[in-house]
Amino acid sequence: DLISPLDKKIPVKNNCIDGIISNSTLEHIRYPEKFFAEAYRVLNPGGRIYISVPFIALEHEAPYDFQRPTRFGLERWLTDTGFTNIKIEASSTCTAGIVSYLPEAVVYDLLQTNKNPKILFLEILRSKNGYLKIIKKFPIFLLAGLGYFFMKFFVTLISFLTNVEVYTKDNMP
Repeated sequence: DLISPLDKKIPVKNNCIDGIISNSTLEHIRYPEKFFAEAYRVLNPGGRIYISVPFIALEHEAPYDFQRPTRFGLERWLTDTGFTNIKIEASSTCTAGIVSYLPEAVVYDLLQTNKNPKILFLEILRSKNGYLKIIKKFPIFLLAGLGYFFMKFFVTLISFLTNVEVYTKDNMP
């Protein structure tokens, strides 16, 4: 294993590594082009690079959260560097993203105001672009995600209010 700065020269010779794994780190690299150039330089011919990036995620690790690349951005970085045989697959769905981050967004909205949380929550639900309109359009989402929503909502609320990280099955280290 090698741990190295991701946007600087990797301290190894050219063409000496069979594989690179970058899991949820690319969004924290200020200049991803440098990372891709270095990855290309150190990989053996036929070597592989595996990259996983979040797309729908709240800002985190401030001030080192720089981007959320699309599949088109990833493909451009890879092809511009010289990678070939590129395969990009989504590892999640829109519904999974909504179910995962909606509770965090609600808690975030609630904590950003001095209003009574109950009044604010009702305002959010009734607003022009409120969460209720999403739920009304997707009743299956409501049935499938309601339990998860409330579990995630309360876990997130407890984390924010107590400043203690609460782990659930989907976010265990």
